Amino acid sequence: MRKKLLFFTSRLPLEPVSGREMSLYYYIKYLRKMYKYKIIVVTFDDENEVLKKPNEYIEKLYKIKAPSKKVVIINLLNMVVAKKMPLQVALYYSKATKSYVDEIIQKEKPDIVMADMVRTSEYLKDFKGKKIFDMDDMLSVRYERQLNAKGKIINPFGAFSEKLPKFIKKLTDKDFVKKRVLQYECKALVDYEVEISKSYDAVVLVSDREKERLNRSLNEDKAVTVSTGVNCEYFSEKDMKVRNNVISFLGVYSAPHNEDAVLYFYNNIFPIIKKRKKELVLRLVGGNVTPSIRKLSYDQDVDIRGRVPDVRQHIKESRVFVAPLRFGSGIKTKILEAMAMGVPVVTTSIGAEGMNVENYKDIIIEDDEKKFAEAVLKLTSDDELYNKLSSNGRSFVISNYDWNIKMKSWEKVFNLLNRG
Repeated sequence: MRKKLLFFTSRLPLEPVSGREMSLYYYIKYLRKMYKYKIIVVTFDDENEVLKKPNEYIEKLYKIKAPSKKVVIINLLNMVVAKKMPLQVALYYSKATKSYVDEIIQKEKPDIVMADMVRTSEYLKDFKGKKIFDMDDMLSVRYERQLNAKGKIINPFGAFSEKLPKFIKKLTDKDFVKKRVLQYECKALVDYEVEISKSYDAVVLVSDREKERLNRSLNEDKAVTVSTGVNCEYFSEKDMKVRNNVISFLGVYSAPHNEDAVLYFYNNIFPIIKKRKKELVLRLVGGNVTPSIRKLSYDQDVDIRGRVPDVRQHIKESRVFVAPLRFGSGIKTKILEAMAMGVPVVTTSIGAEGMNVENYKDIIIEDDEKKFAEAVLKLTSDDELYNKLSSNGRSFVISNYDWNIKMKSWEKVFNLLNRG
């Protein structure tokens, strides 16, 4: 009889082409094919999301409702008064959901359970069998960097802010509230990420640096790196029709680090570029466009494509892909995908963190605004540099980040499970 693995995900792990959903899809696919597990998925049901057919590698799918606004308010009050849980947990946890998840576990009797990110970790920590915590990246690092980034503070609630009661949402629009929330969340997550990891047998992170940081805090080698990957056949350089005047960015704009990156680029870097080359256009691809980003559409040199069925051609048409990230954590999938498609990338140290790329060979890394702008301008006019980065970038991703390579890291995770 095949063993069962129950995976509680924070979003539907269907077959998309990008982002966290893609990682979840490939994890499930690999664990089903290589380890022959029966995969049972419990996931929050986003009523605004179009339901596609279940992942073919999922044996059974349980969709559950996210906590009600009333429960979220109670959790937030507990968070403020009793300081019991981080915001990332408070927004997703309810006792009713915990009871339902326990019922599913009792019914399915899985051999292994796996939690997706901090927001689901509280639900599975007391499971008596083997437990995997797929942390993804350390949010404490991301929030600390967000807090320290210069300029206007981006809403730390991200896409979840749309689900908050109106009076709370209005309150969180104020900068001093955003700052206090970030300060609280940084401290709460630093402690919570370590404490919750103690309840699990193995912890999965996408970055070697964060894996080492967590293992030092735990004083044991419990964390393992399973980096994100790219479907290099899907994201290929085929059928490229480059428009020399297009600079592109890809992301979900409700994510604070993406919203900040675009606004930072538009306000601080794009004006430098436009002084030298007025014909250049900034193309923004991806969904959940925020009001702050939407305002940029008044500029005729900003082309907001929004959510599109297939991002590839929109990115392949660009001469340069930019990722001016000022905070964040983990490996940035959008950068790997652009490189895989042969589009030269200009990013920051934060954007390239953990990738082991060679600057001005595989990618360009610049933290200074003027140097970042100069790199973009150089790529629009220097064909030799453009061709070098286009070829080397794709070769780098194929050699280091193809999913077939990255999924082999799961062997380390199961070695940890079997050592006890």
